[in-house]
Amino acid sequence: MAKAPIVESRAGISALVERQLETLSPRDRKLLAGLLGFGGLAAVFGIWWVLSGMLSEMGTRVRSSNEKLGQIIALKAELDEANERLAAQEDRLAQFRDQPVGAWVEKLAATHGVQNELRSVDETERNTEGSLEQVSYKIELKKAAYDPMLEFLYGLESSGYPAQVEVATIKSSLGRDKAKVYDLTLEVVVYQVGSGG
Repeated sequence: MAKAPIVESRAGISALVERQLETLSPRDRKLLAGLLGFGGLAAVFGIWWVLSGMLSEMGTRVRSSNEKLGQIIALKAELDEANERLAAQEDRLAQFRDQPVGAWVEKLAATHGVQNELRSVDETERNTEGSLEQVSYKIELKKAAYDPMLEFLYGLESSGYPAQVEVATIKSSLGRDKAKVYDLTLEVVVYQVGSGG
């Protein structure tokens, strides 16, 4: 007797549902089928709506991440290009490492015939950033003739040496023979590869 209730309980739910369905009229069965179909469609639509919202949000994140990745790639390309240019400039600057500024200026003065008028080449300031040094110099010519002074100034700017004239001050006066002579004071910045370069 104990086995019969177990069999009935296993089959009890399906049997109960079957009995209930048999008691329904054909119209009620159609209504139940329609209701179950509508419920299934509503469940499928609900799941689709939730999943499409999640997928849309994920798509937005992916697009945003792709845009950021594109920006990062572009910035990296710019950085690589800048590093290549920096390395090329450091190599160019290293060519002049063994040529002191004073010797370079004296050679230019001799080339342009103002070596006797060259009074001083003095370092005034030194700034270092990374491996690049920016050194300021004050260069003075006293009582120089006009054309040799201009040739010296032009040679200073166009020699290829990594220097740039920041300020040039020219004062004229009369020399012993009543000819005009000029005092030239230059503030020059020279770029050098530092000890870290």
